Amino acid sequence: MTERERRALLRRRPTVTSWRRLLETARTEYERSTGLLPLGDEADYAAAG
Repeated sequence: MTERERRALLRRRPTVTSWRRLLETARTEYERSTGLLPLGDEADYAAAG
């Protein structure tokens, strides 16, 4: 990712305070929607992060 792309991304999402939390949440939701992560396992996943 170039510096220009990074700045553009930050401008598009000014309310994001934690990119890690945003990406972990997106990953968990994706895994749950595809059946890779059973319901209820997000607590274990979050504790490990």
